[in-house]
Amino acid sequence: MTVVEFELVDGKKLHQKFNTGFTEIFRQINRLMITNGSVMVDGHLVAASQIKSLRPLSNKQPC
Repeated sequence: MTVVEFELVDGKKLHQKFNTGFTEIFRQINRLMITNGSVMVDGHLVAASQIKSLRPLSNKQPC
């Protein structure tokens, strides 16, 4: 499980859990932002232009 932090241009930080690695998450998020112009993060619809950065906070592999 990977927790990703999305930092928005206004300084707010949102966290979202995913069941895959960061590389795959980034690929899918990038595709969504290009095709839809937005992505759902922690229950919030966020415009691609509002995302300043994203980074993995934890990356725990299942045992």
